Amino acid sequence: MKADDFMVSGFSSRRLLLLDLDHTTLAKVMGLADLILHWWPDLLGYAILKSSEGNEVTEVHYRHFDGTRQEPYISIGNRGNYHVVFDGYIPFEKVRERMHILAELDVIQRRVFTDIAAFRNSITLRISPKVAEDKVRGVPEVQIMCCVPPQKNSGGIAEYMAQRAAFNA
Repeated sequence: MKADDFMVSGFSSRRLLLLDLDHTTLAKVMGLADLILHWWPDLLGYAILKSSEGNEVTEVHYRHFDGTRQEPYISIGNRGNYHVVFDGYIPFEKVRERMHILAELDVIQRRVFTDIAAFRNSITLRISPKVAEDKVRGVPEVQIMCCVPPQKNSGGIAEYMAQRAAFNA
């Protein structure tokens, strides 16, 4: 199976804040989404989808016990790749402004914001399976949904989920 054998489809929007966060933990993605929602309450809520499995990461950390020596400890964890879809519709000028702020804070890759989003004049997240490195990455799976107030049939999350369902029916 080769990447050329498959077409990758995406969901694009000029009115929704959509984030692609790779090589991180679900807890960090949830914390970031909560902070963003706190900063910008007009986004109304969010859905977090796992876009693909991450790699197991081994990190060596050092703790200072007495100020003179350091004791190493090893942390092993799996970092996944996640998509965050915010629910509130906002003008594209605000989407662009917020993406710029997130890029300046290194939350998202500057290349994604400056090259891809600026060129397309919209933000896009994958909604289909993807072939990469001789393996198939499945359809992004819902991990967490947090809507304040809960919205069932309207808003950006509902629009994203409908497109995802229609493509993968």
